[in-house]
Amino acid sequence: MNKIFLLCALVCALGMTTVAQNKYEMDCRIEGDSLFVKVDCVFEKEYPEVEFFILTNTANIRMANTACLGYTYSQKDDTVRFKNMPLPKYFRIYYSLPLNDYQTSDGAIVLRREGNWYPHRNGELLTADVDVKTDGYYIIGGSETTPSFDLHLVLLPKDKYVCRVIDDAVRPFHFYQNASDTVEHPDAFYHEFVDSYRFYCAFFGDSLSRQPMNIVEIGDPHFMMCQSLRDMVIFGPYFLQVYKMIPDFSWVPHEVAHQWWGNSIFFEYRDYALGESLNEYIKLQFLKSRGRGYEEQIGYYTAMNDRASQSLPIADIHSVESQDESIAIYHTAPLRLEQMKDIDIADMLKRLYREEKGKSVTRDVFTQKCRPLQVWLKAE
Repeated sequence: MNKIFLLCALVCALGMTTVAQNKYEMDCRIEGDSLFVKVDCVFEKEYPEVEFFILTNTANIRMANTACLGYTYSQKDDTVRFKNMPLPKYFRIYYSLPLNDYQTSDGAIVLRREGNWYPHRNGELLTADVDVKTDGYYIIGGSETTPSFDLHLVLLPKDKYVCRVIDDAVRPFHFYQNASDTVEHPDAFYHEFVDSYRFYCAFFGDSLSRQPMNIVEIGDPHFMMCQSLRDMVIFGPYFLQVYKMIPDFSWVPHEVAHQWWGNSIFFEYRDYALGESLNEYIKLQFLKSRGRGYEEQIGYYTAMNDRASQSLPIADIHSVESQDESIAIYHTAPLRLEQMKDIDIADMLKRLYREEKGKSVTRDVFTQKCRPLQVWLKAE
């Protein structure tokens, strides 16, 4: 479990791009306490000898293609490197890993994309089709053709979890809850997901998918994270308790907005806080539209802005290592944007989304396409 928690911040911040021209098919099966993975790799072009694969902290890795005699495997960092030859057009990798490192106390298995099970090429996330062979589990995860926080795999034991299905006109919603959880799920909780999703569909003019939208509440009380992945929101019971106490805390519409702004359009790692602040602004438009929670959120932003003891030239910040800088950008930027009445910021962000969907947006691209926001970025 400690590995899962430590990986949370890294997962949120990474903005790797996929290699769309290549194909990776993964067959996964569970036997006992281990996950066994077979990866078939097919390349449509040759790569130079510097190319290599990374399979972090896995065990028992081996190659299956006897034609691949030019590879080396490093036990130190679990990398497969091809020496003195281009990357082969086709090869197969087998490996296994212990599931105990990824299981929660209630038997759920949460495998993150960089979480020691999924192959990378030169540090870039690979695109893959995943087939999981196991009985007795809900299998949540899948493949996408655009770079995103997808291909996380969540396995929920059916004897421990129940699924509530809401068939909405936009797309189905599957809510997974630990069967022993006695915490009441108010109807407003479900409506919050569906209503905010509908709003963002209209806001961006993009409904994303007709596949089920999965909302997963991990039953382990120590599972403290909340994160929006492609077609999935995953959280621990703490966040449902917060929702019941403070429904206008608005973490639900924030995570739902990430399906577009963060899982379909991306920001570089150094601009993590900037991307989050823009997501907060988009969420603020939902709160304003529904007529509940907007004033409370503005009050919170105002308090955070008043507490900021330094000027915040956001465009000059090159890391998110300073907690003060990150929090200040995250929470004061939406207020500053909302106060810029002479600029149609929403239209600007929609246009940026349409033009850059599926890409990782650099700061230069953002400032070029949203030039009127230069004033905000340099605001005192």
